[in-house]
Amino acid sequence: MDTFMNMELNFKTIFPLIMALVLIFLIPVMASRQGMSYGEYVLSLFTGKKRLYDAAEEEKRIKSGAKRKERHLFNGKPNEMMQLLSTLMIFVRRNKLGLVYPGTVDNNGNIASIMCFVVTRSRVYGINCFGYAGVINEGSGNKNWKQHINYQDISIQSPVVMDMAQYDLVRDAMDKAGMKEIPLEIKGVFTSRDAVLNNPVSRNDIMTVKGLLDHLREAIKDEEEQFDPNTVARQIKSLVKEIKSSKRK
Repeated sequence: MDTFMNMELNFKTIFPLIMALVLIFLIPVMASRQGMSYGEYVLSLFTGKKRLYDAAEEEKRIKSGAKRKERHLFNGKPNEMMQLLSTLMIFVRRNKLGLVYPGTVDNNGNIASIMCFVVTRSRVYGINCFGYAGVINEGSGNKNWKQHINYQDISIQSPVVMDMAQYDLVRDAMDKAGMKEIPLEIKGVFTSRDAVLNNPVSRNDIMTVKGLLDHLREAIKDEEEQFDPNTVARQIKSLVKEIKSSKRK
């Protein structure tokens, strides 16, 4: 009983302090980002006027011809590929498919950079991940693509070209291992939720995480069984060389 009362007392003591810290430090920052005074921002939170304020500010921006403020973005968040892998593991288990992770196939010392392989009943999909955020515009042919992020336009190597190199490496390794008859496709996937792809020509090969999942669902919907996914997954697994990260001593 005493313990319970102490916990309740501690909560009553600590909670006001937490709220005070929020009011002192967080709200001024948020108000500044919105271009509002402290009082205006607090009032908007409690009166529901923030949407009206945002709409009015957007109307002013359009009339003035000013560019919309861009949210600051970051490339390559460490957990993005693991989130995708976790999603694929659930997808594979539900649909009784095969999964090979990691996808670092070794072909005479040349190591593939594939994150994983999804093995369906008719083909193998190599998932090649890219961590770019922002607006991504495809280049024509073998030309570099363009990434627009944080008010900058940056040239990046074509994901199509990189996927073709991965395809050649893995295809050759599979052929040497007696898997010539098993179809292989490499799918380039932008793992960032902040990636917006503008690639009408390569949209079936380069996609977002959502695009990949939609593609796989559609591919297996009316798929004719050509082989056992788990058997093929074990064959591919035998080609994988696991790369151990070196730790500093």
